[in-house]
Amino acid sequence: MKKVLNVLLIMVLLTSAILSGCGRQEQKTGEKKEIVVAVNSETGGLDPAGMIALTYLSYSVSALDELLTYNEKGGIEYRAAKDYEVNKDSTVWTFHLRRDAVWSDGTPVTSSDFLNTMVRALNPKSGNGYANYLFPIKNAEAIYNGKAGI
Repeated sequence: MKKVLNVLLIMVLLTSAILSGCGRQEQKTGEKKEIVVAVNSETGGLDPAGMIALTYLSYSVSALDELLTYNEKGGIEYRAAKDYEVNKDSTVWTFHLRRDAVWSDGTPVTSSDFLNTMVRALNPKSGNGYANYLFPIKNAEAIYNGKAGI
């Protein structure tokens, strides 16, 4: 079970970093916040579904939030998710999002946002160098290889 959890957490960390751009919104009205990232994307853009290597990591560390991650003691630290549930045979993982998980414009982050990016990341044309990290998800590899639909 621990091995399954570790594999899933690695997948979730990478996937959710690919997927989300949420964070806690504590901005005063009229206050401008911006991040300047001086990197060159291998794919020509900063779309999380298509980024690879250090470009992605440089950007994502500053701008994106995962569903959950590990803290410095190796325990789970919740980020965009407030908690999760796992069925008895570890085949269904349900993540519950924080109500205050929002995009930089204040729009709530939804499960559809995560799904949208995963689907786009499984399209080989996206250039995603980490699509294989999604393969533990049922049918993900078949979708990537064009042998199954969404």
